[in-house]
Order: sequence, then C-alpha cells, then structure tokens
Amino acid sequence: VSTQSTWGFAIAITRPLVSLSDGMRDLSRMEGTIVGVVKPSLLNELRETQRSYEALAVALQAFARYVPPSVVHGLLTGQINGSLGMRECDVCLLFIDMEGFTAMCEILDGGEIVEVTGPQFEQISEIIFNHKGTIDKYIGDCIMAFWGAPDSLPNPCQSCFDTVQAIQSAPDLPLPPFVSPNFSVKWRIGVHYGTALVGNFGSSQRLNFTAVGDTVNLAARLEPLNKELGTSALCSKKVHSRLAVESRLACRYMGNIVVVGRKEPVQVYEMRTSSHHTDTQWLTALHNFEHANFAAAFETFVTLEVPAPGLLVATLVMRIHIFLPQEKKKKKKKKVLC
Repeated sequence: VSTQSTWGFAIAITRPLVSLSDGMRDLSRMEGTIVGVVKPSLLNELRETQRSYEALAVALQAFARYVPPSVVHGLLTGQINGSLGMRECDVCLLFIDMEGFTAMCEILDGGEIVEVTGPQFEQISEIIFNHKGTIDKYIGDCIMAFWGAPDSLPNPCQSCFDTVQAIQSAPDLPLPPFVSPNFSVKWRIGVHYGTALVGNFGSSQRLNFTAVGDTVNLAARLEPLNKELGTSALCSKKVHSRLAVESRLACRYMGNIVVVGRKEPVQVYEMRTSSHHTDTQWLTALHNFEHANFAAAFETFVTLEVPAPGLLVATLVMRIHIFLPQEKKKKKKKKVLC
C-alpha cells in the first residue's frame, strides 16, 4: 500500500472524528449550531456514531426549549445536580402579566388565544434572555423570571430593571384581524429582590428548576398592585436601593403599602421609562397622607402639577374624604381636653 493511499485513508477516518469531537464539545456547552456540523464518514461504525450524536443533539435542543438553557448547560457541565435539592440564593424576581387576558379568553377559542399571545411571549422572552434572565415558567398569561441564578450576575436588580425598561420601550406588535381594534396589549410587572431557595423542586419523578420563598411571593403580590395604583411596573425598596443613580431617578416613590397576604407594609416604587427630577409635590402629598395630615395631603393632591397615576390619586383623595372628618374630630377632642 502506497504512502499516499495510507495518508488518504487516515484523513478519511480522522476528519469525521475531529468533526464529531468538535460537535460533542459544542453540544456539552450548548454552543453554536449543534446539528449538522459532523461530516459524514465512509465507515459504517462512524456513520452510526454520527447518527447517534445528531439524535442526541436534536433531543437536547428540544430539551433546552422546555428548560432554561443556562440550566441545561449547568446539568451538562455538572454545575447543577439533577437530583432533588435547593440552595439559598440572592435573586431578583419578576412577574409580568398581560392585562385583559381573562376577558379575552371568554371570547376567543384556544387557537386564537395562542395566535395572540405567541408573538407577545416571544418578544418578552427574547428581552429577558438578552438581559441574562432565567425564565422559570409560563403561568397562563404570566411569566415568572429571575436574575442571579443559576448564573451569578454583578447586579441582578439592575439587569432586571434594564429588562423592564426594554419591555416598556418595545414596539407594539400587530394583532390578528379577529382581535377588536379597541384591544391593545399592556403588561403589569412586579419586581422584588431577596433570598430565595433556588434549585430542583418537586419529586423524584418530576423536577422543576425554580425559586420559592417569601421573596417570590412578594414579587407576585406587587404585580397585581399595579391595577390598584394605576401603574404598569412596581418594585420594592430592596430593588430600588440597588439600582444605579440614573435608574433610581427613573423611579417614583408610591408609598408604604400593605400588599395582600402580608402584615407589614412595603415601600413601593413605580419603574418608569425615563429619568425624572424629584416629584416634590407628589412626595410631599404622600408624606402628609402617611403621617395622617389629611387636610394638607388633600390640598396637594388636587393641585398636582406633575404627571401622577390618576387611579392612585383618586383612591387617596377618596380615603382622605373618609379620614379627614375623623382627623377634625380628634382635634376638637384635644381642644376640649385642654
């Protein structure tokens, strides 16, 4: 056998092996275009190995659509254990919910609902992934996501805040023709930061990589609070205090509020798309209201010169009308006692 023939035979074997090795490396890292990178071999044994590799690659790519890619990568590299177990992590939680979804479900069939929500979820999910977020799950019209696990981040709160601003600034997507022209897609967002249990939750038969704990519960409670306050995105003080200065200026203090399911009030901030100077009138009115100086609060609320959530102002003014007579009675009693 000539040297040239031997060399050609060696190349015919080694090239597919090198290609297969490169493909397996990318597969283990969940990188690149995984399927189709392996050059076909003339040897039956190598062709069978290549077909097995391609089947595995297709399965893993499908798996990565059910489980966050960062989790799949962690499982492949051994950074995440595939058994039941959780650990404490400091994470920033986000819940985002589509307004009017329940009413929409009453008039549309299943296929039409998917046609409406599919592109919307695609847009939101891409924004979350682009800002290093981990999508935990889709819950009907709601998305739960978090930052800080399984991959650590320098500032999970800032990454989440940047995500919220990107969502708020995203262009409106066209809706199918069967949707009423009066309907527009709007989102309500709740964000909180703290320690949560993160990891594999469930049973030995069915696991879910998720986050659980009080931090998760509070983030979930902040999202529907937007409906009461007339806002679109709310975060807690724990999130606000960890933001960059410019980002904090884009937030507006909404008060010390007792949310559903909690006994202690939470300092809540509205997250807005651009920076604003301190809303002095707004803060003065809230300060007076929180300190039971209802007469002064009323005078400020009805003369606000800065844009404010109309629903919140209406609610606070209504409460002032309830509390103001009580305040006057207390003052009269004090005068009598003197």
